[in-house]
Amino acid sequence: MSGQGKTIGVDEKTALQKLIDGLKSENHSFIYHCYDHYFCPMGFEITPSNPIDAYKQLDDIDPNELETWILIGEPSKCHPVFHIRRWKEISKDILLANPYYFD
Repeated sequence: MSGQGKTIGVDEKTALQKLIDGLKSENHSFIYHCYDHYFCPMGFEITPSNPIDAYKQLDDIDPNELETWILIGEPSKCHPVFHIRRWKEISKDILLANPYYFD
């Protein structure tokens, strides 16, 4: 999505789908490197934005009403072992540049 090693033609939606597909696979793993910080996406959860939809099947909910959360493993001693972040926060952080980090 950004940076010197970015993959041309991959937007936020495509990147998320590739990440989800890779996380579902037993043959893929990820290491995220951003500004000298490394961590590993380990899983995901797709949840409805509206609590009233909590027990509906995901196929019955408008895709615009769903949020994707990414489970992240953290190797640094300065942070908790696991983080859970919304995909939209991760993609926003990737698209921002110094000194405007979202973190």
